[in-house]
Amino acid sequence: MPGETAGTTLSTALGLNATGGVQSFRDRVDPLNPNDYYRFSLDSGASLSLSLQSLSSDATLQLLDGRGTVLQTSANPDTVADAIATTLNPGTYYIRVSAALPTPSTDYSLTVNLQANANFDLFWRDTATGTNTQWQMAAGSSPTTQTAAPVRFVDASWQMAAVADFNRDGTLDILWRQPTSGANGIWYM
Repeated sequence: MPGETAGTTLSTALGLNATGGVQSFRDRVDPLNPNDYYRFSLDSGASLSLSLQSLSSDATLQLLDGRGTVLQTSANPDTVADAIATTLNPGTYYIRVSAALPTPSTDYSLTVNLQANANFDLFWRDTATGTNTQWQMAAGSSPTTQTAAPVRFVDASWQMAAVADFNRDGTLDILWRQPTSGANGIWYM
């Protein structure tokens, strides 16, 4: 069972290193500690990706602003990993992990990836042909375009089901699902 590292209120939130890079935390929420909070402050814009994995039961992942107002929520069912990816302006932010009912206890692993002044790439999928295209964005220049075809998922019937850092390398990966067969596959980016 993980030890308690996060704060249990906004005022006791565990401070994170906001200088960039990947940070990982193992913890637990339960009836005595239903919410875990993490805090970070940004002096400039940044990209943020959060991944909540290794769940023993259902949990909810939320990004809050400096006043505690919910900005984004990921609440996948059961033990399915939760993920949030966004760009942020300067300011103070909180991350909240909470157990979901009916089982109000779960262990978890939270991965936080903050990248100052990072550029998000755009990923396009033509659902008619199954063609995938990635636009690689760079500050101050036009995007470069490359066709990206996952080797194992060339059939147009496959759909993107989720984006999360499944292998915890700090880069968002793509979960593909074939709805007819129920088959799943991960494209590690």
